[in-house]
Amino acid sequence: NMDSENWKLEQELNKLEREKQSLLAKLKSQQKDYNRLDKQHQQLRQDNALLILKANDTEAQSQYLSSDLLKLQSENGRLLVLLNQREKEIIHLKGPDQDMLHEINMLKEEVTLLRTQTRRQQEEKAMLKGKSQKLEASLDDSYNQKNKLAAEKEKLQEENED
Repeated sequence: NMDSENWKLEQELNKLEREKQSLLAKLKSQQKDYNRLDKQHQQLRQDNALLILKANDTEAQSQYLSSDLLKLQSENGRLLVLLNQREKEIIHLKGPDQDMLHEINMLKEEVTLLRTQTRRQQEEKAMLKGKSQKLEASLDDSYNQKNKLAAEKEKLQEENED
């Protein structure tokens, strides 16, 4: 009876020992899982802290870039105003250039006209010089003929007087 009870108790004890070993194995496995999860949790907290720092840096850089962008937009506006002023000045300066070009073209036309007139006058002068030389030659001939005729007349008068 006692043996049978001892045997039952021993069986119960063995069963409890196996359950204890099973629970210890589960506990060990859970402890490993806990350690692994704790490590992951720590790593995630570090990563999160780094991401927060990065986000803050990015935000600061974004504000800095926004400030730069506003400055550049302002400068761009100023330069556009200057550009418009320069274009107006150029257009204003081109006006007199156009007037000058018109005057230059008119002067060129006048010079061409004067050159043409000069050439015609030189041609006329040459023609008149030719006529003048012919007239002088003709005048010389007439003078010589007159002298000849006068000499002949004198000769004839002398002969008539004789």
